Amino acid sequence: MKRVAVICDNTLRPETTGTYCRRALGKLVQAGAIATVEHFLPTKLAHVSQDQFDLFLYIDDGLDWSIPDHLRPAAWWAIDSHLNFERCLQKAAQADFTFAAQRDGADRMKKAGIQTAQWLPLACDPEIHAQQELSKEYDISFVGHILPGERHDLLELLQEKFPNSFIGQEYYEKMAAIYSQSKVVFNRSVLNDVNMRVFEGLCSGSLLITNDLSFNGQEELVQAGVHCVV
Repeated sequence: MKRVAVICDNTLRPETTGTYCRRALGKLVQAGAIATVEHFLPTKLAHVSQDQFDLFLYIDDGLDWSIPDHLRPAAWWAIDSHLNFERCLQKAAQADFTFAAQRDGADRMKKAGIQTAQWLPLACDPEIHAQQELSKEYDISFVGHILPGERHDLLELLQEKFPNSFIGQEYYEKMAAIYSQSKVVFNRSVLNDVNMRVFEGLCSGSLLITNDLSFNGQEELVQAGVHCVV
């Protein structure tokens, strides 16, 4: 696999997982491990031919689009199987290889007949998220979407108890700086997903407090009481 096409939409959400994959694959090009990597929007594949690439890597961006029959081999990485399993399953049926960012998502896909489904956890980019030599400005930080439910309730409680906190939206380097400036990085998953915030918070060197997802593979990635607090 020397020529790789990365297919995802990065216009609505520039911080989508595909952006990080494109960066990582670009490093492999620089190292000489692969020859080329090129990004395409899912709606801009009409003039792409199968002989241009050795692998077509489709990465979940939360949008509805189909994997073309003529661009093979096709690998599909389902990021949000916990939010819309049926959409992820539909694309998995169109792909030659399927990966899921959540272990329970991969298990569900296998039970649904996707025999190639494998668990491929999320990660972070150490060039962006590594610890920075910054003073601690915040007691607690949470960078992300404040969704209704337990996440919202816990963040409201924390902000009340620790007013010197950052809770809101930032991206890439700004987000990483906030994590490095925080005594504690707080995380509460939406639907038992081991999200990118787990890895980004750990990479910042600040104390990560997150909900216990040992039943969904978290204990295979980080150790509670050593790397984080659950």
